[in-house]
Amino acid sequence: MACDIFLSYKREDAERARVLAAALERRGWAVWWDPKLRSGEPFDDVIEGELQAARRVLVLWSPLSVQSQFVKDEATYALDLDKLIPVAIEKVEPPFRFRRLHTVDLSAWDGDETAAPFARLVADLAAALGTPAATASPAPRKRQAAPPDFKVYERTLQEARARLKEQKRVDEELNVEALEDPEAEALRQRALVQGDAEAAFQLGLRYRKGEGVPQDDRLAVAWLSRAHDHPAARAILKRFY
Repeated sequence: MACDIFLSYKREDAERARVLAAALERRGWAVWWDPKLRSGEPFDDVIEGELQAARRVLVLWSPLSVQSQFVKDEATYALDLDKLIPVAIEKVEPPFRFRRLHTVDLSAWDGDETAAPFARLVADLAAALGTPAATASPAPRKRQAAPPDFKVYERTLQEARARLKEQKRVDEELNVEALEDPEAEALRQRALVQGDAEAAFQLGLRYRKGEGVPQDDRLAVAWLSRAHDHPAARAILKRFY
C-alpha cells in the first residue's frame, strides 16, 4: 500500500524523524520511515519503490543530512517528481539546488503538536494531500441547556439565608460582655480579635465541659466551628453532629 509521506533523513537524526513520523501518523497520514535502511547502504530498490509510491517526500535537513549524498539523492528524486517538501530540523542552509524552495522550519520544534511550526507543516501537507479521513470529524452539535430548576434554586437560597441568620445570631452571642473568668476572657479576646484558632478551640472545650464558663453545647459548637483549622476541633465537631 502506497504511503502518504516518505521521510528522508540521516541515520544520526533518527530520533527527530521518529518524533515527527509519530506526530504525522496521529494526524491520520501513513508515513514511511525505516531506520533499518538508514545505515548508509546504497540507494536500493526498497527505498526507490517507496519514494516513487509516496505522495509527498519530507526531507529533513540537518548539518549531517546536507552532507549526505544519499539524502540529497532522495531529495533530488522527489524534486524531479514534484513532491518534495523540505523541512529544516536544525538551523542549516540546504544544498544549493534546494535553496530556492520554501522550507518548513522545525529547528526549534520540541514535539509539541500545538506549536505554530508544526501547524504550518500540517497545513502544507493538508493542502497537498487533503485532510486525512481519520482526523475529519463532524461539527459538534450544540447541547441544549437544561431549563433552570427554580425550586432547587429557591431551596438553596433559603438554606443560605438561614445559615447567614444563624451565623449572625451566634456571632452576637459570642460577642457578649467580658466573661468573669479571666482565662476564659483572654481566650475569647484572642479568638475574636486575633482570629486565634487555638484560643477558639480551648474556649470551645471550656463550654463543653463547663470550665470557667457555664456548660453550653451550643456555644461549644460555635467556638469549635471558629477553630476550623484545628484538627482536634474537627474531630469533636463530628461527634457533636
